[in-house]
Amino acid sequence: MKKIEGKVAIITGSTSGIGSATAMLFAEEGAKVVVVGRNAERGNKVVDVIKAKGGEAILFIGDVTDENELEKLIATTIQKFGKLDILMNNVAMFNLTAPAIETITGEEWDSYFATNVKPVFLLSKLAYPYLKNTKGNIVNIASIAALMASDQYAYCSTKAAIVRLTKCLASEFAKSGVRVNVICPGIIDTPLLKLEDASVLNGMVPLGSVGQPEDIAKAALFTASDDSSWMTGSVLVIDGGHTM
Repeated sequence: MKKIEGKVAIITGSTSGIGSATAMLFAEEGAKVVVVGRNAERGNKVVDVIKAKGGEAILFIGDVTDENELEKLIATTIQKFGKLDILMNNVAMFNLTAPAIETITGEEWDSYFATNVKPVFLLSKLAYPYLKNTKGNIVNIASIAALMASDQYAYCSTKAAIVRLTKCLASEFAKSGVRVNVICPGIIDTPLLKLEDASVLNGMVPLGSVGQPEDIAKAALFTASDDSSWMTGSVLVIDGGHTM
């Protein structure tokens, strides 16, 4: 028996990296997947891989910082599949060369929150009426940056906000049987990271190597499935021991 057979899942930021790995795994485990992103070429590749393996998926191209686009995303999902069981909020803005505290502008700060936090709040709010009907769940993707100090002021702050927002939503939604949990990945080999000196980064991880998108996808599957049915408001740290 597949772990999420017949479930319908929206996964934002799923045209590459953690999102695409999760979309493929969810489809393999029986879910109908809505792949969400801004790059049609990459998104179609993900959908094609899923379909080639016998899965079912559609692509939604849109800007998750636009509430109207998020409303269209929910409407498209319901129109196509008739329900919603799983929402995975995975979109992230990250810059390896983030500006120093002395030079970061208010506009730059706002753009991080507009991309990393606002869509989590809005999409969770819009999805909630449908998740109530299915006793579904939300999986948010934050980062170990939420738990550690660094010079990534804006990024760390947004990821910490997602962790706290997750707990607030979990508390509110529990009365309807809707679970909300958050995963904090460590250093993962994705296009966002743009690995250049793998040996240095591998040396930062006690288990000896950076993670792969599939490592987080497996955690997302556990969190989205009935295997975690008595878990809500939880923070899963998947980082190879980096934050020990």
